[in-house]
Amino acid sequence: MPVSSFPSLLALAAVLAWSPVLAQEVKDSSNPLHLRRVGHGNVAGLKLNIGASIEACRTAKKLPLNAPKVLPPDDYLAKLVTAEEEEFFEGGRWAQYGTQRSVLADPASSDCRLALFTSRGVRIEQTCESRYSAVMPTTQEMADPEDPKPPKAEVSSGPGGNCRKKPKALPTQGLPTENAGEGTPCVWFADATAAMMRTAGLKSPGHDTKTLDFCLYARQPEYFWRGHVRQVVLKSSGSDESLAGNDISEIFGETRGHFNQQLAEFSDGKPIAPDRFTRAGAEAFLNQPAKTPLKP
Repeated sequence: MPVSSFPSLLALAAVLAWSPVLAQEVKDSSNPLHLRRVGHGNVAGLKLNIGASIEACRTAKKLPLNAPKVLPPDDYLAKLVTAEEEEFFEGGRWAQYGTQRSVLADPASSDCRLALFTSRGVRIEQTCESRYSAVMPTTQEMADPEDPKPPKAEVSSGPGGNCRKKPKALPTQGLPTENAGEGTPCVWFADATAAMMRTAGLKSPGHDTKTLDFCLYARQPEYFWRGHVRQVVLKSSGSDESLAGNDISEIFGETRGHFNQQLAEFSDGKPIAPDRFTRAGAEAFLNQPAKTPLKP
């Protein structure tokens, strides 16, 4: 879940949310919500990763390392959606579908030709009652030249998450908003926690483009069901800079797509297809091709 990236802020928010001044009791949510976020990688970093994948594959197969490397065009890599997340909310039902895409050398080919590898994962919950999750190996694991993993999902299931009796809403009224896409306004999580901290007499700068942050649906930043809370994240923002000031996405090309996801689809109140919350729907998603050869 995105909120796990803010353990210290969340801990403070949890304390402040229970204060008599800030506490806002809420009712269960029932309106259907659907959103899809997408992220694109750093072209230079993606090309570096692809080149390293070709070399590793050639080494494993004892092929000449000095042979020319034919990489995909920059335009193709710039448009490639390396990270994609889709979420569905409807009362006590919630589902998340995630996709990771990488261009890598195919260890099943005799000459290490390139292929588009796709890893998928699904999590479906009947909130407070049951959960189902299925996660495929990563794209790097499937393209490992020494020990490639088959595109088979690891499945788990069990009881739903813990639920409280009296949840408290994150106060977002009066905070600045911006267009998350599709004309949908959002508020930054860091701005909300900063407002709470100021109310408690503490200082906080709020949203900062150099810090990982999430922009929440302004009309409904959180979705509640029987005391369980989920944030409605429309987009994310994070710097590519390392602590040393280097652009890490030039080395790890896909990090930009994970840190900076943009809203691609959104609906509030539109009915959701029932199969999005079923195991059959999850399996149909997971059983799509995990590898597609690239044309020379």
